[in-house]
This record gives sequence, C-alpha cells and structure tokens, in this order.
Amino acid sequence: MTNLNTHDKKLSGVALALCAIGGPERNRVSKLARLMGVKRQTVYHWCKLGEIPASRVKQAATLLRLPPHLLNNMFSSWE
Repeated sequence: MTNLNTHDKKLSGVALALCAIGGPERNRVSKLARLMGVKRQTVYHWCKLGEIPASRVKQAATLLRLPPHLLNNMFSSWE
C-alpha cells in the first residue's frame, strides 16, 4: 500500500531550482550559488524560507528556464 501523503507534497521553489540544476545532490547548492552570483549560505537561507526571493526570481527563471511562478508564489496568477 502506498502512502498518498508522499505524492501530495509540492516541491518548494528552491527545491525545484536545485533539481533543475542537476548533477550530484551534494554539489547542487554550490552550483546554484555560483550561477546566481551569491554565496552558498544565501542559497541555504532560501531553502529555509522555501522560495527564491522576488528580487532574484527573474534571474533564476532565465538561468534555469523555469517559469517564475514555480520559484516564488508571489508570481502566481490571482484567479
């Protein structure tokens, strides 16, 4: 029997960005930090917050070729 709760979880914007980076899991934070021009500590802070700050979403979306609304909930459409 499968646990339905594990399938219902949504990835945070930062987790999605780290998955989009690819490569070994232990190197993803460093790689994202290098691409974004920030320190690793900053990326870990984003992980704690669960999303990439609005001021950096455009840059991240361009680098990772992901839509902005997946990286930060502020960019979701209001329907």
